[in-house]
Amino acid sequence: MSGFDANPVCAMTYELHARSRPELHARSRPELHARTGPARSTGKEHPRNRPMKKEHLMTVMLAIAAIVAINWVALAANGPASAATAAAVVDVQKVFNTCGEKADIDANFQSSIEKLTADLEERNNQIKSDQFDLDLIKADSPEYKQKREEIDRKIVALKVEENYRKATIVREQMLRYESLYRKLRKACGEVANEEDYDLVLFKEAEKLTYKKPQDLVNQIGTRKLLWSADELDITDQVIQKLNNAWEARN
Repeated sequence: MSGFDANPVCAMTYELHARSRPELHARSRPELHARTGPARSTGKEHPRNRPMKKEHLMTVMLAIAAIVAINWVALAANGPASAATAAAVVDVQKVFNTCGEKADIDANFQSSIEKLTADLEERNNQIKSDQFDLDLIKADSPEYKQKREEIDRKIVALKVEENYRKATIVREQMLRYESLYRKLRKACGEVANEEDYDLVLFKEAEKLTYKKPQDLVNQIGTRKLLWSADELDITDQVIQKLNNAWEARN
């Protein structure tokens, strides 16, 4: 076998060329011409005329799929870069200090405290009156003892009621603050969507309040945002949205 015949690619190329130009093939390779002359019929189909085997077809399909995948990865790698994230900032302290619902929460808290104070003062005055009456009774009499126990029960009951009502008022205020915070977050999301922002950051008040140097150090250490452009501040839009929702509810 020659080197030419040992190389299947060269042999196949030469064979295709020979089929298209038989006269050249015969002159250059007479031994192949003799081999490829009129063949005796054996009743068997030549291997080259048989249908392609399944494994060969599968190999071709896998090769095509690999080429498509490589091209897709290359196109994805050379595609346009993702857009930058657009961020906005909100001064949460300003929102809480200026929105209408926060003012109503504080006013309701103050009203509840004032009512509690008035009730406690009235009850205390009643206890003082009872103590004045107690002084008019003989200290060693059964009536004095009974009156003394009655006053003590009133003092204890008043203290328990005071603690309970104060805790209730504070708890109600905290729940309303928590509800307002959830509304604040929702309003931030709505404004951000309206103005095409992807992210809203917490912005602290510019002014630092401190009495000791360590207080200043602590405040600086807890700062979350060092700087932002003015056009990124959506605080006023958030306040307006919260106020509109609160006024519509009332």
